[in-house]
Amino acid sequence: MDFETNGFSLGPFEKVLDVFNDGSFFAVSTPGHTKDHIAYLINNQPTPQFIVGDAELNRWAVENGIKVNTDYGKQGKLDVYKSSGMIQKFLKLYPNIEVQYSHDRKDL
Repeated sequence: MDFETNGFSLGPFEKVLDVFNDGSFFAVSTPGHTKDHIAYLINNQPTPQFIVGDAELNRWAVENGIKVNTDYGKQGKLDVYKSSGMIQKFLKLYPNIEVQYSHDRKDL
């Protein structure tokens, strides 16, 4: 995905793509865990879904300030904190969005 050429900002996120150009499905650049990590925002009703993948570990980690590890050193750590901060700001702006973390257990 070419965030540099086709991306735009959305809320606190600097690089977002409208995948189908209809406002229904967005790819969100959230580097940190990996350089090219992407989260997805599905604009469905009545509850939009934000799939953050490995940009955040799980709900417990977010609530306790635990950050994901990175595969690219010092810059990766900076990107982890930046992406995490943008995700947290976005969720405060849009509290009705349901978040899907890649490491949350559904049976707890």
